[in-house]
Amino acid sequence: MNAAWNEESSRAGLGWILTQDETTSSLAMIAENVPSPLMAEGLALREALQKSRELGVKALNVESDSKNLIASVTNNNSVPELYGIVADIMSISCFFDYVSFKWIRREANYAADLVAKQMLVVNGALMTPT
Repeated sequence: MNAAWNEESSRAGLGWILTQDETTSSLAMIAENVPSPLMAEGLALREALQKSRELGVKALNVESDSKNLIASVTNNNSVPELYGIVADIMSISCFFDYVSFKWIRREANYAADLVAKQMLVVNGALMTPT
């Protein structure tokens, strides 16, 4: 999962790739009034978890290139900006039989990054790299 944030519009494109069995789906949405790139990443993770739950996914391996976000979730020691989002993420995680959170290099997260950036383009926002 990934997010692309635009400072001027305070919009974020949230994108994630869900692979189940032999099927891969790209999912995305736009978020309004997002104050920072880190918050955008947190929103992307929360939405990816929620959508996976709605789809009936039982086991989930989450990968993100946001070190701060993954550290906040795995260490249960959130930065103040993410406190509420991390609480939501932990709450939603309880609905899965298994969930893991892993940091990956930005280069390895290319597909999710592209989905998030495309969401901003589709919604007419200029992109600011996150």
